[in-house]
Amino acid sequence: MTHPASVVIGLAAVIFAVDGQRPFVLIRRDRTDGPAALPFGPFDPVGDRTFELALRAFVFAQTGFEPGYVEQLYTFGDRGREAPRAHLGDDQAARVVSVGYLGLSLAETDAPGGGWSSWYRHFPWEDHRAGRAPVIDGVISARLRAWASEAEGQGRREARWDRVRLAFGLEGAEWNDERVLDRYELLYEADLAPEAAQDRLRAQGAAPPPLESGAAIDGLGEPMASDHRR
Repeated sequence: MTHPASVVIGLAAVIFAVDGQRPFVLIRRDRTDGPAALPFGPFDPVGDRTFELALRAFVFAQTGFEPGYVEQLYTFGDRGREAPRAHLGDDQAARVVSVGYLGLSLAETDAPGGGWSSWYRHFPWEDHRAGRAPVIDGVISARLRAWASEAEGQGRREARWDRVRLAFGLEGAEWNDERVLDRYELLYEADLAPEAAQDRLRAQGAAPPPLESGAAIDGLGEPMASDHRR
């Protein structure tokens, strides 16, 4: 008889600060053996009264930052998105569902146990402060055109390219600042994000080699732990 895997609820915080035209995200400093990670941890259904209170406790314990305004942003539950962790004990087969929260700060508030990482370090194609990001036309366009052409059938190839064209403002399409997630998802699907290979191997039951800090492909941004960049 097959028993369903248990489910673990995780909480992750995306805390942003802006200094002039430079956006930053709060990361943990205690993870020195891999890529940058957001403040995160498991929700205790017995000990934690609410998601938000548990999240605030995680952020402060891991970074020393006291969150102000936060709101639920998104829920993630893809298979293979999490590596085995000590807090799961013997239940390494548990499916991890993470609830992401967005927090805002007016300035780079002191975070003695954390640090502030430039948004553009992880998403260089979004940096249009000095005009269109060179990596779009220098690398991304050709790589995603090749990916689109690999689809079976003319209809699928055209549908893929339409997604690329609209997301990255190609062939006369207007750039839309709000399509940040769409752009990352395309790079992920095309295996241009290092996290994609990691997740695929985990979903297949294999143990992928750990990502290293700065392990970007052709300048397409530094990865983050788990699916924190997404």
